[in-house]
Amino acid sequence: MSSVFILGGTGQVGRATAERFRNAGWDVTVASRGKAPGGAVEDVRAVEVDRSVDGALEEALGDRPYDALVDVIPYTDDHAAQLVRLAAGSIGTLIAVSTISVYVDSEGRGFETATGPETMPALPVPIRVACPTVEPDPGTYSSAKVAVERRLLSDSAVPVTILRAGAIYGRGSPSPREWWVVKRVLDGRPVLPLANRGRGVFHHSAAANIASMALAAAERPATRIVNAADPDPLPVGAMVLALLACLARLGIGGADAGLLLLDADPFSAPCGRTPWSVSRDVMADIDEAIAELGPLELLHYEEAVQDTVEWLVTIPTDGWEPHLPGLKVYGDTLFDYAAEDAYLRRLLR
Repeated sequence: MSSVFILGGTGQVGRATAERFRNAGWDVTVASRGKAPGGAVEDVRAVEVDRSVDGALEEALGDRPYDALVDVIPYTDDHAAQLVRLAAGSIGTLIAVSTISVYVDSEGRGFETATGPETMPALPVPIRVACPTVEPDPGTYSSAKVAVERRLLSDSAVPVTILRAGAIYGRGSPSPREWWVVKRVLDGRPVLPLANRGRGVFHHSAAANIASMALAAAERPATRIVNAADPDPLPVGAMVLALLACLARLGIGGADAGLLLLDADPFSAPCGRTPWSVSRDVMADIDEAIAELGPLELLHYEEAVQDTVEWLVTIPTDGWEPHLPGLKVYGDTLFDYAAEDAYLRRLLR
């Protein structure tokens, strides 16, 4: 029986990856610092470990050989160096989750420096993995991910697969973008305002699809970078309608809830900027992943997101912040109902 060690195995991607490998007949060990926010995965071995403690990860791995190690939380060059040391022992292949936010356009503009439509990167559609990236640096999330990628690709003694994911969603996420819709429906909001008339694509990635790619990479070890994203990415408006349909299947709200389509750009609209809003489409090429990894069982957003919605409706709408701490990166404007109501009153005058 093949074996896999999953580092960060109880978050949204780790949980889905553990399930995918288990269902494929692998012996699975998941390592994390705490309990699974989305529920434990049955029939897998779980160990608690803090990778920042010297020797802790080596102790968790022990002398047992693993055919694959999947790291869903490699954030720094030190993490990458740690994986390189581990792989020098008894690891067959390394698989690390990165992000499509590493890409920059021909003028060097990236996502983390964008402050308005004029500074948003004008990336090719779709983005291929040969597209340039930010330079490796610990200063930002994206540049630190590039440092991870380059260290693994240059120093690992075993095959390495880098999975560049888009807007990840899945059960147990600390920052589920879908909450922007779910909470509004649960709160009984009359309409959902969407800037840019609900247009604009920021390529989404189901945790389940990332997991499928990780499994394929483990079964066909090689050194490569692929974009790990959903097939047929949806614009914001279509995503919102898909979420409303998921809620309707649970008897909550209705699939015909009103959408308020605003003409303004997401950066300047008085309301209606969502966690997916972009001024230019961001779409990743996944044909390269299919060519590299072979046939893949990938879910479309409409079907993959149902499980996320079923989890989110259990979150209290009042006092939700401790349950979804990652959403604080969006500031206080996600649910500024007062601003939305004021805008609606102006429209009705």
